[in-house]
Amino acid sequence: MGDSVIVPLFGAPLYVKENIFYDERVNEYLRSCEYERMVSKNGDYTKNKYILEQPEILDLKKAIQSSIDDFVFNQLHVADDVQFYVTNSWVVKHSPGDWAQFHIHTNCLLSGVYYFDVKENQGELCFTKDLGNANTIFPLNVNLEFKENNLFNSKKWYMNPENGTIYIFPSWLLHNVSVNETPIERYSLAFNVHLKGKIGEKEYELEIK
Repeated sequence: MGDSVIVPLFGAPLYVKENIFYDERVNEYLRSCEYERMVSKNGDYTKNKYILEQPEILDLKKAIQSSIDDFVFNQLHVADDVQFYVTNSWVVKHSPGDWAQFHIHTNCLLSGVYYFDVKENQGELCFTKDLGNANTIFPLNVNLEFKENNLFNSKKWYMNPENGTIYIFPSWLLHNVSVNETPIERYSLAFNVHLKGKIGEKEYELEIK
């Protein structure tokens, strides 16, 4: 009798790549930008919501674009007659006690976060199942205990960010960041992604410019 195998059908792909870029001059530029308090009152973000368009951080933008292209074309094998590009981008500053509530990103296909100034114990990046998502082995109203958590049975998945690491994920995927429990600010750069080009065919053809 052969060995059993579980095939992870229809999972939400999370792209993780370490050491994509790190330049202290770029970091200092990003930290020195003008910030404003979020409406949620649990963090600050740059007033400039298109921060990757600044010429001072062109090399960082190239590194992020390279990661996006690797994800969609090399890992997901999207046909290369479309272009994925960053629409908007901003730096998030979490002071001591700040955090990010569970949320999704709208008006985009993919979203991502690049960590450039994060230290140990400054909070975890957490992804969770949508409470209305039935795409799980057991209904969410059946609260089973598991001897060991894995990608198939977990309701939440935690990542410990490190400097130079990028995460890219479907924009509908719920995520949050836990409380910064250190006396030092935590910084990351968030961005959204859409596409250009011709998709579909015949009566379903659509050209996005």
